[in-house]
Amino acid sequence: TLVKIGEDTVEVVNQLGTHLGIDKKQIGYAGIKDKRAITAQRISVRGISEEQLHAVHAPHFFLKDIFSGKGALQVGDLEGNRFSIFIRTVGQIERTAIAAALATFAERGFWNFFYTQRFGTPRLISHIQGHLILQGRYEEAIKASLTMPSVREIPYFHALREELRREWGHWDIILKKLEYLPYSFRNECKMITHLTNHPQDFIGALNRIPDQVKL
Repeated sequence: TLVKIGEDTVEVVNQLGTHLGIDKKQIGYAGIKDKRAITAQRISVRGISEEQLHAVHAPHFFLKDIFSGKGALQVGDLEGNRFSIFIRTVGQIERTAIAAALATFAERGFWNFFYTQRFGTPRLISHIQGHLILQGRYEEAIKASLTMPSVREIPYFHALREELRREWGHWDIILKKLEYLPYSFRNECKMITHLTNHPQDFIGALNRIPDQVKL
């Protein structure tokens, strides 16, 4: 069981892989848990002993209920979630009012809005990229990823994205511009590196960042 706080599952899996000195593909999980919550989820780790897992120590996560078995978890194996939700209010709220609201939810349901872990921060445009991918417009999805500005970004990034837009199709030039900020543009670097070797393989470029493009 992976227990964490302040990091999403993908970030913690990357950290755990680094701790253990293994490829993150050896770590299996069924779904991504929120960043702003205390969460617990089952994971599987291949090719690592129980002793090595017991020795893992990190500021934002820990492992418990460790045992050896067969098989591995993968995305799609999730059977369900259970949440405890803490709600702050300005003043006292009558129990009858809470019961009435819950009865309404039980009868009608409620809107389930995707939050920033789906739409990406700080730009909040990954819903646009996802829409383009679903439409089969793969080059446009990559172009949006690199060149679409956002009001939430600093002016430097706006100017850089405009430079990338003007150089579109010159993958070696774009890659050189991105290499000045290898962390901020790590996913973009993976896609453009692929395109420098396979200039028209836009699906292959998207597959270089599988965690970002899976629905």
